[in-house]
Amino acid sequence: MLIEIHTSENERAASLLNFFKIAVSPANGRIFIEYENVDQVPSIYRILEEADIDVFNIELKQ
Repeated sequence: MLIEIHTSENERAASLLNFFKIAVSPANGRIFIEYENVDQVPSIYRILEEADIDVFNIELKQ
């Protein structure tokens, strides 16, 4: 399953989240993270928020 994230600074966000299995789509400016548990979403959001990165959208994909 994937988490799709759109932020104000996708490259910086991707570098902060690189301990997850991650891919960045340059075509649509989204970050995709493989997740094992939906409980990871708040942690990801918190990491980005603490780095002053605006999160525009987070979606769970299957």
